[in-house]
Amino acid sequence: LGSWFPFPRNDQLDVETMAAVCHPDYLYVSHLHGDHCDEVFLRDSMDKSTTVLLPDFPTDELQRTLTRLGFRNFMRTRDGEEVELRDGLRVAIHVESSITDGPGGDSALVVSDGVSRLVNQNDCRTHDPAALAVHGRVDQHWLQYSGAIWYPMVYDEPDALRRDQARAKVASQFARAEQYVAAVGATAVVPSAGPPCFLDDELFAFNMIDGDEISIFPDQSVFLERLAHDGRRGVMNVPGTTIETRDGELQVTHPHGDIEAPFRDKREYLRQYQADWASWLAQHKASWPTKSGPFQPRLAAWWQPLLLRAPSLRTGVGGSCLIAAGDEHIVIDFAQAQVRPYAGEVVRYRFEIPEQLLEKVLVEHAVDWSNSLFLSCRF
Repeated sequence: LGSWFPFPRNDQLDVETMAAVCHPDYLYVSHLHGDHCDEVFLRDSMDKSTTVLLPDFPTDELQRTLTRLGFRNFMRTRDGEEVELRDGLRVAIHVESSITDGPGGDSALVVSDGVSRLVNQNDCRTHDPAALAVHGRVDQHWLQYSGAIWYPMVYDEPDALRRDQARAKVASQFARAEQYVAAVGATAVVPSAGPPCFLDDELFAFNMIDGDEISIFPDQSVFLERLAHDGRRGVMNVPGTTIETRDGELQVTHPHGDIEAPFRDKREYLRQYQADWASWLAQHKASWPTKSGPFQPRLAAWWQPLLLRAPSLRTGVGGSCLIAAGDEHIVIDFAQAQVRPYAGEVVRYRFEIPEQLLEKVLVEHAVDWSNSLFLSCRF
């Protein structure tokens, strides 16, 4: 929904680098969340003849999605088991499939040529991170240290409370990442898979620039400082950076230019980035659909049969939820498995959702609202 943009920006890579990115020997997509599975880029830019490595998810949703985008060569893997691809190149994909891991699950990748080894954990919350190191000594550990959630920015709470909640969330994110780092024990840690930046004026305040913002998205310069303080080697990773491991030694090559500028002059950098994408963002927001009819009957037709089939979920929610979209107010009554017009009753939860975005997820019949709506932070 035009909310998240890569930081630092990756839209200025040279032709040679982009050709290499778009024509890989193998393609690995960790999971279906939009910040990891960019369907437009995969559809329009990636070589469809490449072999796709499929995690051992309990459903085939990822394969169906990639097939729809034009990919046709798939290689299934088994959870945590190494498989040789060719010429000594081996991979193992470790899978997580709890309800918190998104549609279908999440995964982490281990790659080895028999001499060097890389773990790409991205933002996978691996329940046993030491399992990522059972294949042998790890040279590079690629890891997300930042959050990927809308909490607490969108909540209707006083600024002081949300700021405290954001700081606590950042602290817990760093602590979790540092536990992963300790468990894997790699020679070097490479920040990756986030955080995003926000270029829409409505969301620009979610960028962490001065450190006092109500935001959970510190940039990698902060994480690298923490790693150095703990005596661990961190490697700055910007679009175009190449990190090679040869004979146990890392060779890091950065793209030309001042790679520190996005972090040192962050506000100016983001404002220029924003200006460059302003036209695209305006066109994107203009493409959102307008309300085509009352929401309540459509939501009721969709959700009431599902609620009737989910008594444990209804009990777990334990209250009613109000959805306010424009002048329409709808109650999701979990106890009674009903979706009905709001009549002023007390509710436990409340969402205020822009009409166009509620229309969009209804028209698309989006089954994962965390991915299709909530991660946008536009509610």
